[in-house]
Amino acid sequence: MKKIILSLIVIMAMGFTAKSQIYNTVGLRASVSNYGVGPELSYQHGLGDVTRVEVGLGLGLDNNFDRFGVTGAFHYVGEIQSGFSWYAGPAVQGWLYSFNKGFNNKNKFVNNGGAVGGAVGAHFGAEYDFDKDLGLPFTASIDSRPMFNFVEYYSGFEFAIGVSIRYVF
Repeated sequence: MKKIILSLIVIMAMGFTAKSQIYNTVGLRASVSNYGVGPELSYQHGLGDVTRVEVGLGLGLDNNFDRFGVTGAFHYVGEIQSGFSWYAGPAVQGWLYSFNKGFNNKNKFVNNGGAVGGAVGAHFGAEYDFDKDLGLPFTASIDSRPMFNFVEYYSGFEFAIGVSIRYVF
């Protein structure tokens, strides 16, 4: 059933693939997830009429650990209506973790220390281009990054929701 629903979503999304404007942008993304909260510096680079890459440097702050890392995503972008677009694609992350004393998400006690971890998953969302109606060189977006983390003590599924504002150049 999940495959059928996902297939229908993909088919419907392809119906919105009118040529969209792909920009180079830089800005900030704030996110919240089951692995904490944190800011991210984000850069998007257009690759063509319907594709771009995004790279982000971010922090994650949680009760039991802090993390610093990089995220990379490849987006397919489609226009819904003038100024309003959707995007979706694969994503990867690499993180440096600093653990505090406490219990992890598997109820095991963790001492102070550090680890290196990574994650694979997807990145999808919707964005609005303020230049279309207001003549301002900014975009705003809301997105999600469902990821599976591979890190000592804290491996598991992460679901993050983010809000971004970016300057278009």
